Amino acid sequence: MWLRELRIHISAAPTTAGSFTLTLNSVDGADHNLVVYSIDPSTASTTDVFNNDLDLLLLAGDALNIAYANADGRTIGVQMIFE
Repeated sequence: MWLRELRIHISAAPTTAGSFTLTLNSVDGADHNLVVYSIDPSTASTTDVFNNDLDLLLLAGDALNIAYANADGRTIGVQMIFE
């Protein structure tokens, strides 16, 4: 399976610094884990992110983790598009 797109919507631009991070936890072990995408939405008053340049092959047993502290308590919508 391929991860093709990541779409993020934040209800209002965050003012507190903090990274929104998408990480691959590889079935092959921690040495193969990697940060797929990371952005600090507070740096440019970001409310919408669209990345269709991922093309990440996922193997059976791989896991994707999304992390964001959301210190400002915003409502966040995330879509990941797979093929």
